[in-house]
This record gives sequence, structure tokens and C-alpha cells, in this order.
Amino acid sequence: MKPHTPSDLSDCLDSEFSWRRKEISYLKTAFERARVNEKDAIGRACYAALYAYWEGFVREAVQLYVYHVSFRSMKYSDLKTGLLLTAHPNILAQIKAAGANPILAADSLEILLNLREDRLRNFKPDINTRSNLGFDVLAEIDASIGKLGLCDLVDQHSLDDQLKGKRNRIAHGRSVTIQFDEFSKLVDAVTSWMQAIISCLVNAAVLQRYAA
Repeated sequence: MKPHTPSDLSDCLDSEFSWRRKEISYLKTAFERARVNEKDAIGRACYAALYAYWEGFVREAVQLYVYHVSFRSMKYSDLKTGLLLTAHPNILAQIKAAGANPILAADSLEILLNLREDRLRNFKPDINTRSNLGFDVLAEIDASIGKLGLCDLVDQHSLDDQLKGKRNRIAHGRSVTIQFDEFSKLVDAVTSWMQAIISCLVNAAVLQRYAA
């Protein structure tokens, strides 16, 4: 299904959330029932997987929202600037590469201004989570789609210190003890963030918050 309408977008997002929630539930049950000598190993695996579900969901959800926007009959000039740059990531890369060079910066700006009169093309962008989707990266992603307030939907401490922080320590081969109660609470938090992001993106589509 392609997210032509806000209703289609809602269905696509619900589908992305549904299978992840189901598999997260399986992991939670496996962790809870693990033998004492297996708890740490299974807990670390569950933590790493929970982070992967979070990162994958945000990437796919935002891509679907931008894909929905791309079906609108609009010019790029009708969009918020963040979405224009998301649709043309090569231009953003050129602007970053220009640095303090005024000639390169002016060239990139001219290209960007010329693109504004083009009409939207159907596209599903590659949203870069940098394999480290913490609060700061989420803020960058939010800015790239028009500042919808995604960061307001998550708890920064839970995201950065618990989910991302412990996942990074596990990924770097460090021994981290994971308590089931701690993991269970984080599962509830992450799934609630996903649901809130769905509501935010669908609401933005209905209200056409992508428009300049």
C-alpha cells in the first residue's frame, strides 16, 4: 500500500508498528522466562533488539510521511524548507561541504532556489538515523520534516541514557547487567513513543503541516 491519503498513511504506520510490537512482546516474554544463568545474555540481546526496533520504526515512519507528502500536487516552494532539503539531500550535502566558502555557498543556494519552482515527485527518502538515534538525531530528523514536535513525544533521559546508552555499551562489547523490570518499563516507554509518533505524523498529514 502507498500512503496516498492520510488514512492510507495511518494504515501503513499501524502496520509498521504492529509487527514490531508483537516481536518486542515475544522478546519480553523470553527475557522474563529465562533461566537465572541466561538472564544477562538474553537481557543484553533484548536491549539491543529493542533499540533496533525503535530506530527502524522511526526511519520507516518518517520515510512514509515524506512519501505521503510527495503525492501532493504542490511545488517545492509550497513546502517547509526542511522538506525541500529532505527531498534533495545532495543539495544539503553541498551546503554543508561549502562551509565558509561564499562562492560554493552561493552556488548551492542558487540551485536550491531554482528547485523551488519544480513540482513534487514521488519519492521515499533515505532518512539517516546515523545508527545512533538519540534525542539530538531525532531533533535533526524532526527539523527535516518541518518541526512537527517529535522530540516532545519522548523522554530524553530514557532515550539517551537507557535505550541508546546501554545499547551502545552492549554494541561495544561491554558487560551490562539488565534487570527485567527495567527492560519492561522501557518497552512500555518505547512502544508509547511509537504510538505517539504515529498520531503526530497522521495529524500532520490531515492538517497539512508540511505546507509553508
